Amino acid sequence: MVTGWPNQEIATARMWIDNIAQQAQWFKAVLEEAREAEQYNKDSRDFYYSLRDAIMAMSEDCVQLRKYIIANKDKLESFAFYDSEVMFLEKRVEALEILIVNPGVTKEEAVAEQIKGICTRVDDGDTFYIGERLIRMAGTDAPEGGTKRGEVAGKVLSDLILGKEVDVRIDNHTPFDTYGRVLGVPYVEDQNISLEMVSRCMAEVNTKFGKHHFVDGVEFRQAADKCVMGWPLTGEVEIVSDPPKATVWIDGKDVGERTPAKVRLSIGIHQVVVFKTGYGAVHDSFTVKEPRKTELPPYKLQKIGVDAGLVEVHVDPMEAQAIVSAGGSVQGIAPVILELSTMEFSDIDVWADGYSGEVISVKPLLGRIVKVSVELKKQ
Repeated sequence: MVTGWPNQEIATARMWIDNIAQQAQWFKAVLEEAREAEQYNKDSRDFYYSLRDAIMAMSEDCVQLRKYIIANKDKLESFAFYDSEVMFLEKRVEALEILIVNPGVTKEEAVAEQIKGICTRVDDGDTFYIGERLIRMAGTDAPEGGTKRGEVAGKVLSDLILGKEVDVRIDNHTPFDTYGRVLGVPYVEDQNISLEMVSRCMAEVNTKFGKHHFVDGVEFRQAADKCVMGWPLTGEVEIVSDPPKATVWIDGKDVGERTPAKVRLSIGIHQVVVFKTGYGAVHDSFTVKEPRKTELPPYKLQKIGVDAGLVEVHVDPMEAQAIVSAGGSVQGIAPVILELSTMEFSDIDVWADGYSGEVISVKPLLGRIVKVSVELKKQ
């Protein structure tokens, strides 16, 4: 066979090198087409699926070429030359791979327009994970996670979806963004989470990714119109009790007012404890959904017998989320109010994951709140 090269082995190696170089040129041309399509909000996913397949093929060609020149090194004019040529191609393929988007959606998922799974992590107010897959919420744009506003938005999104099964609706035409992240509208049961974040003033309407089947622009803008206000976003909550003059704790802290108490709280879920000497403590949770007044139903405090007193249990560190029990029954997560007999000492057990458990003995006083603090030590 006449090839123009000294032998068949050299001809094969040179042809292989030229072929990979031509693939690289084709790759760059297709990449430019994909980016041009994105500038006009056109569907670019088929470009990226093709590029992903091409880069895998080019990588395999480099592997096989290297094996070939090693196996035929004695028949090549200069092994060092061909070794350097392969190394150059390998580096070039690696550089091209960095340039392409790795689609976070398979073709099958894009056609089905749906991904389901448990939310395992929330990064900020518009990005989260299902398993190891990063999801970017369509139709919204939340503040950056490192900012104060972003922290609030991230907490709200966590309350809505973290640990829950999420149904992400994908537009078949734009199933992922320019970074390869899945682009979709998350639902928890029948609740549109993207719309909910806008309604709660946690995110703005964002159409920079183009149109989306599951984003109703009019509906989103109407929700956003109610949120023309400054940050930080807080809402007023009035807490009423029967009888009045009760102490109020919110998120483990005394608000400094007795019922009826009016407090301003950040958007999100809050824990409340209402208690008064001679009455049983009431524990509850509520959500401040928007920067407006939240009306809670009155808390009815039950009068306790004369042989019972209140013990206020605090734990250091508070973030340990320590569980408190008395009389063999779990009373809650510290800080917590216990109703215990004034006739005898009662054992209070406190424990938390990663800490050594503690047991304290306390005898309440009639008509007074006994405050105790338990220091937990890491195991």
